[in-house]
Amino acid sequence: MAGTEKSGPLSIQLPEFWPLFEQAAAQESHVAVFYDQGFRPDSISGLYRPPLLSMVLAWGAEKVYGGAGEPNPFRQNNLSDAWLGAWSYDSGWAAAMPRNSPFESEAEGAVSFFKPRNLLYFNGTDWTFQGEARTLVQSWLKQTAWKEQTLSVEKPQLKAQWRFSRSAYLQRAEALLRHIQRGDIYEVNFCNCLELESELEHPFQEWKRLIAASPMPFASYLKTPQLELLSASPERFLACQGSTLFSQPMKGTRPRGKTMAEDLAAARHLETDAKERSENIMICDLVRNDLSKVAERGSVVVKDLCQVLPFKNVHQMISTVECRVRPEISLHQIWEAAFPMGSMTGAPKVRAMELIAEQEEQPRGYFSGSAAYWIPGLGFESTVLIRSLIRRAGGQWQIGVGSALTAVCNPQEEWEECQWKIAPFAQIFNLELRDNAKPV
Repeated sequence: MAGTEKSGPLSIQLPEFWPLFEQAAAQESHVAVFYDQGFRPDSISGLYRPPLLSMVLAWGAEKVYGGAGEPNPFRQNNLSDAWLGAWSYDSGWAAAMPRNSPFESEAEGAVSFFKPRNLLYFNGTDWTFQGEARTLVQSWLKQTAWKEQTLSVEKPQLKAQWRFSRSAYLQRAEALLRHIQRGDIYEVNFCNCLELESELEHPFQEWKRLIAASPMPFASYLKTPQLELLSASPERFLACQGSTLFSQPMKGTRPRGKTMAEDLAAARHLETDAKERSENIMICDLVRNDLSKVAERGSVVVKDLCQVLPFKNVHQMISTVECRVRPEISLHQIWEAAFPMGSMTGAPKVRAMELIAEQEEQPRGYFSGSAAYWIPGLGFESTVLIRSLIRRAGGQWQIGVGSALTAVCNPQEEWEECQWKIAPFAQIFNLELRDNAKPV
């Protein structure tokens, strides 16, 4: 650790029993937390759909699923067990096309799910528990009041380096734009990565700091032997309740204004920006096509097209695509139809993925993958793993960030958009950013 720096205190609402949960989770190799912090953005237009559950806590593994030829529980049409975990972006090669990732080393550990020994979740009103630690959890549930927890005022001082320097990023973006101009693709999500040169001593505590500073509806923490991730994601991938399946692609970003007038102007500018709207609409069209593969005929509809929602640090443009799933369809078939999410690939999806691999040159890992949970009788919820700190077993902590390139974009502006998106991490973790990264 490079040292610490003191800052103003952060606080977060947590159930009173939370320290007891942390003690239990610390003894386990498999832990998952999903937390909607009661975040209800004041939408300028359209509707907001909160996550399926306000909080989900899981610890201990009864069974695990890691892909690589293991029996896939999601192929069952009426899956009777709860599962939580994540798919890496690179696992999506098998879904998008009949061949493996060009990065063969990513085949192992590209999926990490577990059936929990203990599962506790909150629907906004009541807590429900399933598992073996019933006596322990019953004592917890006598302490369910939500209380403000003040977090440490010390924050780590960490060094981080961009995978691609600014000049390398711009030249690679220009190469992708040439493919757009030739008509090979219409849009592509090009990503860069910050690689931390220091260790996080207490990742679970740092996740709380992250979501306290940047509250988001799709925050998640996941620890398995394959990975650890700290996510403050604003974006839903897919949700399924009963026969209703919907996705909410997010394309279009603006930083929040410093004053109310500046903030409103930024939101209006995003709402009316032709380039941002075209990005969003192109991905909506791709998602419509994805969902049509599993939907009842004629049931795919677009709702709340290009609505702008203000999050703590940025405004985001979001649309909703919804359908009714055919009764014979399994979760695996839904994943196969839609993964990786179009907002993190581009269109057409397969060609965009191929060009992404050429220019990014390294696997994305779990960045731009999806964290998810399935709970029988309730449904399926999944996030897009952006605004996240992620470490594969034995690897460095990384923060991925990207933006969409289209025919009318300016690569310099896309680079600046990446800086807006990384700013909360730079502040929370006191990052010393270095640009002497990989040359072109």
